[in-house]
Amino acid sequence: MRTSEATTLIDHLYWTRDLVLDAASQLDATAFTSTETVTTRDLRATLVHELDVQWSWRERLKGADWEEWGPDAELRAEDYPPSTRSASTGSATRRICAPGSPR
Repeated sequence: MRTSEATTLIDHLYWTRDLVLDAASQLDATAFTSTETVTTRDLRATLVHELDVQWSWRERLKGADWEEWGPDAELRAEDYPPSTRSASTGSATRRICAPGSPR
């Protein structure tokens, strides 16, 4: 894969992520944490999982030691209260996944 192709894929990932986060920010807390229409977790947990996966891949691509970002460093949905979702989960995802940003 060429660098330009990888850049295009990552740009697309950021674009779709921002669309999803903008849509999620319009939901009330009940809808945001509802498990009625999903099988394994609510939307909040899904978004936190996506944040964790993006951060993990970023660390892996930087060559970080597994012990620094392995399973013990997994993000938990409970650490992102629904009342602060637009301020925390969305901006945290954008901040952590932005090129050159620290965790």
